[in-house]
Amino acid sequence: MAKLKARRFLPHPDLVAREYQLKLNLYLKRMHDIAMSALAPVLHELDIRQKMDAKPPSFEQALKQAQRELEKAYPTKSLNKLVAPSFDPISKMSKFRVTALTTLPSPKVEKWLPGKQAEYVQANVELIKSLPERYFEGISKLIIESADMRADVLQAKLEERYGVSESQAELIAVDQTNKLVAELDRERMSKLGITRATWQTSNDERVRESHAEVNGEEFDIEEGLQVDGEQAWPGSPVRCRCVSIPIID
Repeated sequence: MAKLKARRFLPHPDLVAREYQLKLNLYLKRMHDIAMSALAPVLHELDIRQKMDAKPPSFEQALKQAQRELEKAYPTKSLNKLVAPSFDPISKMSKFRVTALTTLPSPKVEKWLPGKQAEYVQANVELIKSLPERYFEGISKLIIESADMRADVLQAKLEERYGVSESQAELIAVDQTNKLVAELDRERMSKLGITRATWQTSNDERVRESHAEVNGEEFDIEEGLQVDGEQAWPGSPVRCRCVSIPIID
């Protein structure tokens, strides 16, 4: 028989996600400042050449310089330190959630947890590295497409591209914290001998239709459910806020 707890008492990693996002935004601001500093002389030269009706300058070297400077300022070790602090509060939140949902005591030592932390950090570092890759690719494409654009208009477009990167960072922070707490929930339930759970949505207007359709359905913790044509678990799809409610026999 399922033992269900009220959803409203379950903590959600929103605050951790916001703190993580703030750190990512600082990283992105440094990235953008480095890029604009490297591009400033070229933009100035572009303005002069346009007034002289001359051939526009090349931005390639300036972009390469900016990328090298960013990699020097944020080596992989620094990115690891940026990500790692978000793991512990989410892990503690998961432990509280599972204890509240199962009323079973959690083990004091979890030997599998450091491995999960390493996986989380590595996956997130790779996602963070994709931000400057997409940012500089976007800038390069923008410059190519804006060959006849005035320097001040091009600079405004570059600022807009920075906004796109901020949106991508917000998605990483929210989605990865959601995924982590859901994955830790399932792992802890499994370690407690729980094999089945029910899918529970957050029951608000933001719930996607496909998730509302499986709300309350039972699933095997190892197998998940078919949602939107893919095998999924509560919290695993992008921006999913659903949770696994354990079934206690």
